Amino acid sequence: MKKYLIIIGILAITILFCILGIKKENNVIDLSNLTYNDHKIKKYELSDYDNFLNDYKKNKLNNIYITSFIFDGLKYIDVKSDILNIDMTGDIYLEGEYSGGVFINTNNKKGSLNINLNNVVIDTDSKKVPGLYIYNKDSSSNFKVTITSIENTSNFIKGGSLKKSEYKDNIFANKDGFYKAGGAISSDVDINFDGPGFLNVEASNEGIESKGNINFLDGNYLIKSKEDGINTSNKDISINLKTLTILVSEEGDAIDSNGSLVIEDGIIYAMSAGDDSGLDSENTNINGGTIIALGNAYDQVSISKQKYHVFEIDSNKAILLDDDNNFIAGVDLDSTYKYLLYSDSMDRNINLYKDGTIKGNNNYGLYLNGTYER
Repeated sequence: MKKYLIIIGILAITILFCILGIKKENNVIDLSNLTYNDHKIKKYELSDYDNFLNDYKKNKLNNIYITSFIFDGLKYIDVKSDILNIDMTGDIYLEGEYSGGVFINTNNKKGSLNINLNNVVIDTDSKKVPGLYIYNKDSSSNFKVTITSIENTSNFIKGGSLKKSEYKDNIFANKDGFYKAGGAISSDVDINFDGPGFLNVEASNEGIESKGNINFLDGNYLIKSKEDGINTSNKDISINLKTLTILVSEEGDAIDSNGSLVIEDGIIYAMSAGDDSGLDSENTNINGGTIIALGNAYDQVSISKQKYHVFEIDSNKAILLDDDNNFIAGVDLDSTYKYLLYSDSMDRNINLYKDGTIKGNNNYGLYLNGTYER
């Protein structure tokens, strides 16, 4: 009888969870408590380096472990920051806050890795460590990584850059013996950004950097960086999402693709306060969306399926009105910009004004639903 009561109890709890929509995910990393599926994650201090090296050589490391140093397969690098090391495929869920970098090993792996962010805060507090580094020695690897911001979550990743090394045969380096993780989020393979949530990236160097393709599929993003906001070394960037705001404070392009840049949809607000462009690519295609790009240099749009306008503003303020004086967009900023590119789905003339007052709500100096008084 007792056995049957236990079974009935389990079934009742299962049914209740289904009714309430409660689902206990597997592969959950709690960054605040440093647990994986409620089990404490093993940590190797620098003083434990010999034990770590022994476990590494005997292939006894767990799929998830913490080091107080960076290990590149040949030696350790003391960066005064903890590193959460992940060596697995499939789906993982990150939640909580972590003061350190998250390094993901995709070497010699097939398939994909889906990183789900659930109100995550990752802050390395160091200019020498990326917040999230996805590494792979093989630049031609087909392994793909997706970073998903879960619905109704706000996520934050802050980090620096890991400088290149000139010796070969380490787990980061390519065939020439060099590696460089230049962004707060860096990847050696294709990386997708997805999910309806919000992701805020803050960088002392580049914001998001990849040696593979970068695809924005959904979500809302804010990227603040000292250098390029988004950069691909020799691959493509595609953008098809809700909102993307990029603020480059000192130098670098807001979006820099050394392959193609394709914008399909979304509100794209890209500013470069240095001597560079809002959009920089040898092949920029605008297929949709609302684009506001400012910079002190301008790179030509290659193909556009909708009308676009390029203005020389030489000002910190610009107001765009149509021929009937209807407000389209405006910017009121601290720095002066030379060029402004604007594009949306409407086929109309747009007139530029630089004096007067803009009223309404703004997002980092951008007004889309404002009013203008001359």
